[in-house]
Amino acid sequence: MALFVAINPEPPYMDATITAYLHEQKLASVCCVDAEGFPYCFNCYCAYDEANGWLYFKSSPDTAHARMIAENRRVAGTILPAKLTPLDTRGVQFTGEVLPDDQYAALRAARLYYKRYPFAVAISGHIYAVQLNCIKLSETHNGLKKKWLWKRSEHELAGI
Repeated sequence: MALFVAINPEPPYMDATITAYLHEQKLASVCCVDAEGFPYCFNCYCAYDEANGWLYFKSSPDTAHARMIAENRRVAGTILPAKLTPLDTRGVQFTGEVLPDDQYAALRAARLYYKRYPFAVAISGHIYAVQLNCIKLSETHNGLKKKWLWKRSEHELAGI
């Protein structure tokens, strides 16, 4: 059905290591800012849309962070695995922008999010889409550090 094809004509290509990590994880910590510029963080279940480079989360529109996001759509956050060990750590830091509501994008978001979290259908709320603009995946294994960095192209950023 045409509604569920990728919204972006060109997918945001990023290293397979980053995309695999984003698909594996379930929880994100997202930070927004209030009207005075003070940061506010919240935790949420997340689902990654590889075709668009978007991260979905669900929240109630009447929460403090939803009101802040309505005023300033820029966000940053981290995605860590459920279990951390001192010698083997992995995690993503990201920046992005919460996208304005769009009927077709909302259908795609709901399909992907509820496929991953069927229980969330029973919980009221709104599914938000974060356009990921910059991602850094850091990994430490037995003291050896690796980093992968991805940035959305200027051409793609202009389409927001």
